[in-house]
Amino acid sequence: MTLFISSAVVQDALRQARIERRLQELRGIQGYWSRKARDKGILTERDLERYLNS
Repeated sequence: MTLFISSAVVQDALRQARIERRLQELRGIQGYWSRKARDKGILTERDLERYLNS
């Protein structure tokens, strides 16, 4: 018996893997900038407005 996996199934799996990698990258970037903001005392949007206008 030969196992047959359709091209659509493979494409869907590859697409999902790309999405997961990009989401992981996005979370890393968000974490980086969140830490940078927190280090500057920026915890709210109001804090951010004050920082940007100073």
